Parts: sequence; C-alpha cells; structure tokens
Amino acid sequence: MSRPRVAVIGAGAAGLAAAKALLDRGLEPVVHERGDRPGGLWVRADPDSPAYASLHLNTSRGRTEFSALPMPRDWPDYPSADLVAGYLADYADTFGVTGHIRFGTTVTSVERTGDGRWEVATDQGTDHYDAVVVANGHNREPRMPAATYPGDFSGVHMHAHAYRDPEPFRDRRVLVVGMGNSAMDIAVDASHVSRGPVLLSARRGVHIVPKYLFGRPSDATGGALAVLPWRIRQAVAQTMLRLAVGRPQDYGLPAPAGGLFQNHPTISDTVLSRLTHGEIAARPGIVRFEGDRAVFADGRSDVADVVVWATGYRVTLPFLDERWTGPDPERLPLYKRVFHLDDPGLAFVG
Repeated sequence: MSRPRVAVIGAGAAGLAAAKALLDRGLEPVVHERGDRPGGLWVRADPDSPAYASLHLNTSRGRTEFSALPMPRDWPDYPSADLVAGYLADYADTFGVTGHIRFGTTVTSVERTGDGRWEVATDQGTDHYDAVVVANGHNREPRMPAATYPGDFSGVHMHAHAYRDPEPFRDRRVLVVGMGNSAMDIAVDASHVSRGPVLLSARRGVHIVPKYLFGRPSDATGGALAVLPWRIRQAVAQTMLRLAVGRPQDYGLPAPAGGLFQNHPTISDTVLSRLTHGEIAARPGIVRFEGDRAVFADGRSDVADVVVWATGYRVTLPFLDERWTGPDPERLPLYKRVFHLDDPGLAFVG
C-alpha cells in the first residue's frame, strides 16, 4: 500500500511539529502554507503576521525549544522574533519538512468524500488525503470590541495586530486597552515616543511576572517547584512573586482575577518600571467615548489620539463547515484537545 497522505494546514510551529511527527511514523505530510516561508506568526515579513519589531519570546529559550532541536546555547534567554523565525526554518530543513511544504497555498475548503477520504481545496487546486491536521493558528483574526462601546471617538482605533513599531505614536496621546503580553510591550514601546504618559486600561487584572527571578529565567524558577502539589506550588510561587515585585495593585493596576497559574500571566520586565516612572499610567475599563476623550469606570476621563486594542483574537476555521466546528470554533470539543470527536481523522494542533 502507498503511504497514507495527511494534509497539514499551516507551517507555523504547530504545523511543522505535526509534519515532523508524521514523517517519523512513515506517513506523507503535505503542508499547505499561504506564506512564502515556514515560521507562521513569527515571520515579520508576512503581512498577516502580528509580530512587531520589539517582539521576543515571553517564555525562556530552554522552556520553548523543541527537544529534538535545542536552540543554540549562545542565544539570549529570550530570543527575538527574527531568531525564532530562523529557528523554525532550520527545524523544517533539519527534519526534512521543508520539501513537503506547498508555499503560497491558501486552503479554501475541507470536505469528507464518499470513499472516506478528505478533499482539500486550495487556491491552487484540489487534492485528496487520508487525514487532515489543522494548524492554522489563532492570531490572525483580531477581536476588535471598539464598536461595542457607547459614544463616538474622534481619534484613531487600531488593533495590536497592525502594530509594527512605535513611530506612528510619536507626539501623540496613546491609550492601550488590554493586559496581555502585546498590550504591555506596545505600551512600553509607545511610552518612549508618546505625548504624555501612555494610558493602560483594563477591566480585569493579571499576574505580572518579570522575565527573571533571583537571577534566572522566571519559568525555570517555577519549573524547580514542579515536584510539589500544584496548590502548594501556586502558593510558593505567588509568595516569591510578591516578594520580588509586589502586587499589581501596588502599581495602580486591577487585582488579578484568580491565582497564579489559573489564568495566563503576563510576562514583562519593563512595564512595572515604566509605571513607577510615570511614563505609563494605569486606568480601569472604558465605559464610553466622548469625542477625543475616553471615560473610565472610576469617572475619570482622558484625551487620546489613538486607542490600541490589544484585545486578542478569534479562532477562525473558514475552510471547515459548521458540521465540524459547531456554532463556536473556540469551544470545539476535542479528544485530548486534538482529535475531533466525530472523526479522529480530523485533528487540531496548536
């Protein structure tokens, strides 16, 4: 029999790892990638990438690398987006994945055929496969809530997906909405060129973890506690974090909604420093806009020229019928968070 063929949608980190695993098992992956090189969102040259000039890993090199291809030991603990993109291209070359990638190919539909196989249509034609792995990522369709707020804003709305460097913010009053890693990075970048302090608005708080604790990458420090039950690990880690940097509330930020490890923390070495130096100013959630002003939940209002919505992304699977995704792709029930419950020949990675 010929080797089973598997369509892999996307050549980012997840798609490349899936393709390598398939090759390791003697299957034939065909990777469909709409860009012109592997690396997914880390490829800053890709106009669909959300990567910006100052983007670096927010997990350390040792906790991020593939076990089969360690990152070079002389790299910094937190490599840049460009280094990560190059690393992913090296990974694809090293394990023979690159030759299985069809670049410049956009998948338009995935259908089950009468003979039990899968028909994958792209803008380059149609092919048939024994299984499909969806690894198209979830950082391409911005979640843009601006229209849900009352009032009209006379300034500029933009999503973090469109951010590349801080120069457009020079001498402008900037309001960043969100508490994730991108929000913190953009607020810090903008604070070096903006007119007055950058306003950082959030309805809910998160734990802010510096990249280094006690002279080591913070995720390596946390890894040393892995032998403990997680409740004890959480209590110890929260105490270490409080002793090292204090609480978010001490910087004017909202209190975290849950304990450390229960929600995704934000990793930043610089945002707390910029807050304490007055270059960034914390604000609660926005309640409405009035011309060039944003009105916040505590009654204060501030003038802004630009609002940057660092409010995340929607999971979109435009090539799959609702039969497979259900009404909400973000709540797709999967076995082991990978295999479709109705048909394990359809898998989702990353």
